[in-house]
Amino acid sequence: MMDTTNKSSLPQSPAPSAACDADILTINILPSIFGFLDWKDILRVRVCKKWRDAATETLVPPSYEPKVTLDECGYIIPPKEDDLEESFQFNVCSGSSYAALEVLKTALPKLQQIHLSAFEQENEEGIRKANLFLPQSELPPLAKFMDGEDPNVRANNNSKRRYISYDVNIITNFKYLRNLIIEDAPLNGKYKCIFNLPNLRDLSIFNCNDLIWDLDMLSGLPLLKELHCENNAGVSGDIMSLAILKDTLRELTITKCDGITGDIMSLASFPNLEELDLDATNVDCGSIRQLDPEVHFPKLESLQLPKVLERIDQAQDFVGVLRLLTKRVEYPYMTVGLADDSPDRYEGMEDCPLPPLVVEMVKVGSRIGWRWTNDLSGYEEQSCGINWMDEEPLDGDHDGFEEYQKELQEMEGYGHGFFNDFTFHPPNEKEYNNICTERKEEAKKLQEEFEEKFRRIFNKANMFCSDDEEKKEDDDDSWYSGDVCRTVPRNNYTPWGL
Repeated sequence: MMDTTNKSSLPQSPAPSAACDADILTINILPSIFGFLDWKDILRVRVCKKWRDAATETLVPPSYEPKVTLDECGYIIPPKEDDLEESFQFNVCSGSSYAALEVLKTALPKLQQIHLSAFEQENEEGIRKANLFLPQSELPPLAKFMDGEDPNVRANNNSKRRYISYDVNIITNFKYLRNLIIEDAPLNGKYKCIFNLPNLRDLSIFNCNDLIWDLDMLSGLPLLKELHCENNAGVSGDIMSLAILKDTLRELTITKCDGITGDIMSLASFPNLEELDLDATNVDCGSIRQLDPEVHFPKLESLQLPKVLERIDQAQDFVGVLRLLTKRVEYPYMTVGLADDSPDRYEGMEDCPLPPLVVEMVKVGSRIGWRWTNDLSGYEEQSCGINWMDEEPLDGDHDGFEEYQKELQEMEGYGHGFFNDFTFHPPNEKEYNNICTERKEEAKKLQEEFEEKFRRIFNKANMFCSDDEEKKEDDDDSWYSGDVCRTVPRNNYTPWGL
């Protein structure tokens, strides 16, 4: 039997060393902790070799734009300037930021979001003023990315200015990249590296007319969930090519891209597609009339069709189909616009809301309808009356009916004022011009009444201090103080604010 009174006879386990604990902390825990920090903070905490090694194993998650907040009137509160600067994970917008990216490819190789944008030319305005009479070829060089394959020669010949070129292939060093934003970036030609990122989930390309690519190149992005492409003249292809992303794609926005063609029903079998916007493309949407809501677009919640209505009377052909999609979605957003070459289309008047030439589906509770709108936001949004396709619910369920009435008042009250009297057809050009002219005259009259009322209040206030020379106005802004200012409503009368 073992002698338990003698401690030396008991089996002893080796005491863990402090170095061993530090190794466990570094290898297993630190990367997870660093993952809660942004890339700048991770760089700051790399105080020793072990922590630097941990940083290389850290998945630096994407950071998105600041949360949208609304004021008491329902308008978006603009984010602060500091918030905008931090809205993207890393922005390559200058030679210095590109140099920083060179550091990050070894310091933080698992960076998951990169934003390529227009290069900021430091002190460009000052350089031009100081060298006003020098030819462009003698001015300091500008920054841009290296040209890709088959570049647009005309774009390079527009300026004789010298350039410093940076290699966009640097992004391939970030094997875990999930979010890539390319906006106004100085790219020219084809870049296969952009479409060879196997872990990319979100690709956004805006305003890059010299970036040449087609939809077939997306085969190098097998996990892509969101594709946003806007105002890119260099993109082309048939949307049928997106079949390679059938099981992963959730959001598809391709707008102002004339090179995109195909049939919208090519996307009908995508099981996870939730948002679809093909505005200002050459995609044929006529076949959507064959839509079966039990089979096609099973998860679609938002649909913005191109401007395909040749005439206003064709709206009824699409409304029936859009109703089937709207019925199964709690908060739908379904629109179809009037074609640019339609004989029913016309331009709006200055200082007035745009004409309501877009069909929008509306839903209040379970009741569905549609209306003509100008598809804008804020005070510029103006819509026609709603054409209800369902009967109004009965006042049986008291609580539910009150909620319905509340939503209905918000729906009918927001964005109304100009075109309330029009329902099935929006105003024609003559009717639109008459409405705008009348509203402008009413606004002018109200403004004159306001100014006259203010003048009387101002003169009355001056009567009490006419004998006191010290109270006389020395500048145009002195009347803003005191009770006089508080008695005058501080409104600006606009045609849509009547």
